[in-house]
Amino acid sequence: MLKYLTGAVMENKFRFNFITQIIIGFVLTITLLIALSYISYTYNRQYQETSELVAHGSEVLYNAQEVLSISLSIETGQRGFTITGDSSFLLPYTTAVTEVPRHLNDLIKLTADNPDQQERLA
Repeated sequence: MLKYLTGAVMENKFRFNFITQIIIGFVLTITLLIALSYISYTYNRQYQETSELVAHGSEVLYNAQEVLSISLSIETGQRGFTITGDSSFLLPYTTAVTEVPRHLNDLIKLTADNPDQQERLA
């Protein structure tokens, strides 16, 4: 009878240890899943913020390039008219003169958060 009781106690002890191990494993798995989800969310948020900054910077560069390109068209049209006296050279000039303020205003709005860039535009 003692052997039987000892076996039953051992079986319960083993069952307790096995169930405890399963619960501990489950809790650790859930904890790891929560930690990885938080890390993933954090990195995803940083990626979104960085992407927005890159898009903003690209838009600033695009408008700055447009102002430079349009200024070159103005200069070319003015030079062509001055040299030849032909008013057809003024077409790029008149078209470009109306576009420069729009792009400059866009640049001013886009760089409102950066005083150094605002100073360079003035």
